Amino acid sequence: MANFCHRDLVAVMVQVHGEGPTEDMVLCSAYLPHDSAELPPTRELQELVRLAHRCVNWRVDQEDSLSDHRCIRFEIQGTAEIAQGFVRRNPKATDWDSFRRELEERLEVGRMKPSNIERLEDEVERIHRALTESFHQACPIRPWQESAWRTFCEELEALPQVARLRRVFSAGHAQGLGGIILPGGVAITQPDEILEHLIQVHFPDSVMQGEGMCSGVEWARLGEGRPIWGLASKIVTLDRLRWAVDSFEMYKSPGPDGIYTAFLRKGGPLLLHRLLPALRACLALGHVPGRWREVRVVFIPKPGKCTYDNAKAYRPISLSSFLLKTLERLVDRHIKEGVLTMNPISPSQHAYQAGRSTETALHSLVAKIERARERKEDTLAVFIDIEGAFDNTSFGTMEMAAASFGIEIPIIRWIAAMLRILGFSNEVKHLGVWLDRRLSWKKHITMQTNKVIMTYWACRRMFGNTWGLRPRIVKWIYTAIMLPQLAYAAVVWWTAMNKACHRKTVDRTGRLAMLGITGVLRTTPTSALEALLFLQPPHLHIKEVALISAARLRLQGRWREASSGHAAMLTADSDLRGLLSWGGDACGRRWHFQKSFKVNLGYGANQLGSDRKWTPPKGLVWSTDGSRIGNRAGAGIWSEGPSIARALGLDPHTTVLQAELAALKACAREILGRGDRGKKIYICSDSRRALRARLKNESCSRFVNDCTELMERVASRNQLEVVWTPGHAGILGNMEADELAKRRCLEVAPTEQNLVGVHIDFVKDMTWKRAERGVVERWRSGEGAKHTRTPFREPTKQLAETLEGLNRMKLRSLIRLITGHWPLASYLAKIGRGSDPTCPKCGLADENPHHLGTRCSGLDEIRWDVFGTTCIKDMYVDRDGIEGLYEFARRANILAPID
Repeated sequence: MANFCHRDLVAVMVQVHGEGPTEDMVLCSAYLPHDSAELPPTRELQELVRLAHRCVNWRVDQEDSLSDHRCIRFEIQGTAEIAQGFVRRNPKATDWDSFRRELEERLEVGRMKPSNIERLEDEVERIHRALTESFHQACPIRPWQESAWRTFCEELEALPQVARLRRVFSAGHAQGLGGIILPGGVAITQPDEILEHLIQVHFPDSVMQGEGMCSGVEWARLGEGRPIWGLASKIVTLDRLRWAVDSFEMYKSPGPDGIYTAFLRKGGPLLLHRLLPALRACLALGHVPGRWREVRVVFIPKPGKCTYDNAKAYRPISLSSFLLKTLERLVDRHIKEGVLTMNPISPSQHAYQAGRSTETALHSLVAKIERARERKEDTLAVFIDIEGAFDNTSFGTMEMAAASFGIEIPIIRWIAAMLRILGFSNEVKHLGVWLDRRLSWKKHITMQTNKVIMTYWACRRMFGNTWGLRPRIVKWIYTAIMLPQLAYAAVVWWTAMNKACHRKTVDRTGRLAMLGITGVLRTTPTSALEALLFLQPPHLHIKEVALISAARLRLQGRWREASSGHAAMLTADSDLRGLLSWGGDACGRRWHFQKSFKVNLGYGANQLGSDRKWTPPKGLVWSTDGSRIGNRAGAGIWSEGPSIARALGLDPHTTVLQAELAALKACAREILGRGDRGKKIYICSDSRRALRARLKNESCSRFVNDCTELMERVASRNQLEVVWTPGHAGILGNMEADELAKRRCLEVAPTEQNLVGVHIDFVKDMTWKRAERGVVERWRSGEGAKHTRTPFREPTKQLAETLEGLNRMKLRSLIRLITGHWPLASYLAKIGRGSDPTCPKCGLADENPHHLGTRCSGLDEIRWDVFGTTCIKDMYVDRDGIEGLYEFARRANILAPID
């Protein structure tokens, strides 16, 4: 009867005993609220009574239901429309060549100059119609029958890949919005009332208007109403527009206009030239077109809430037009490159700042607290919580704040917030990290560990001990979802891993995940599982993540070293400290919108695709290549036209990409040294990644910026084109440059001109290699896991990858055999489920996997068939493989399960 109960309706079944047979009676008690705006009975109750009269032919179905219940069937009289499936076009299935042709035909007609608001609205409408109609012509229709599945997929499309997978795994029962309790205690259940309340709470300055009553948004204009075309042309250029369009993901969820970013990226140059005057007109006229003012708002429940009966338990997600987002991104770029360079934001602000994150903010805060503790002082921190920062922002205050920075009036944004004061507390959650007065980190570690465990059990629905996701996927869930969640902001709390109690807490997550990967018994030693799967304990992973974060901040110049506390990490690591003393390659983001040289990634591919012979272009042709061998790196440049061959020695921390860029940089420097003018110059490289770095309009690398500046100097005097050529394809220039980079560079010492800053990728690679060596060293120096050490010498990545590739049943059996936690006589006696550990097949020794595989005389015939001998001295799975052991166990009939 619980299924019939509601918040305002309770139903019970009672038995009535009379003169005749016992009868069952259903009694209902309904609460009709007197304070409701709707007179009782409510709309739901009236609908229920009305539908009850239409139920006919109520019966118990005699058809077998394959359970201990019978199906109750009934029919509802009335007329109903046949539901139509939702029609959807999948943008990923679009024929983009057809889309581009259709779009060009539509854009060629109806062009007008948007000199006023009316013309701007018409132009935007034409562009929207051209994009939509071209998409409909080039993309097939696909019906979606299930609306719930459609909604679920639409919510996932806006998430990154890992977050998307985590949402799929952790999504429980869908949280329906059945009712909202107002601050006064009154409950509302009508959809229109709920929606209106949610809008009022999350958008307090909004005004409810009828359909078609939107008055639009117009910004203030300069010069007494005169359009500011000069400023608009400066902000919106073709190169910047192309950069803004390319900065969005291809298939990110669109706004109500249905325009995907892919439309803009695949539309070709004609679309960009058509959009350019429209975007400029929006700024110049101070007007946002009506088509772009439509915003789709979806309210999603916040995770971890105990109840969802108030508006604050939901988060609004707004989806607006990508055309408007493109304009916003251009204005943002203009502000950051303009007024914020002369009047920068306070260095204490870490949010929305390039190169800054929660790690830099936490590092700065914790460093101050640690310095105070060293001086035997107390730290009193005032944390200001901005409640509903984006919901409760005052327009006037934001305009005043933006004007104080010197931002032009037409592009002033609202930036202010309403604050409220919080009381004193001994612990506080700041940027997702729990801080206490002693910096013990106990609460943070406990809370974070519990979150990771909850994530694991949410994913656990996807696999069991013998079924579900393959072991490799479960391990990926552990390394890609659980460990990053556990190690969040580890750079400030890694010191807690020096205490055994905290190490034990976080290591629970690793053991839980390894049991899920393998499906073995809980008595299996953790050290054995870590060695076989080539994993390290979570507490060591936390230290490595903290080390990488500290190194990144140091290379960016944002790290303050100390002799104690969390900032002492780099001081204690002499190897990494010596590496970081070279200086970093990272720098502030720089923009290169207008390049004088060309980058051609298709020249070599077109040459090979025609006749398999590469023909050098006409002009001065230079070939470059970079290489890394062991701990040395080098670069080579070669040219047959001007007969030049140069070998460059590079620093030992140079990455392969940096070596390729060093070759390009040295080649440009060589050309400048020759003083060539008015020549047609081609620089050939076999590194697509290096050339793509040249194509980007933005860079955070000093090395890339220096290389770009040198090429700009060459292009200012000559006609320069950088082209891709395939490597190891028998091309003379590429072969000579490769030879110089690989061999002769080892004899050449690095020069000051070829100095390369340390890239964070090199630090990561160095740290992970040390972690891999640590897995082997811990197994060699460790104790315990006696049964595992008999057939297993040392961990290897190859063995771990082989084990991960097995199905769950086979992996489970092999791990149990290797570790000895298997239903053999010796193990059963040890756990109290047997009395005699002696091998029943020979009676000469205890029955364990090593004895059965090497010595048991009762299995000589099987051992001969599988291994080619009756007596094996030693058998190691990391040397001899796992197939022989599994085949022997299968034929010996010792794969019986135990749980």
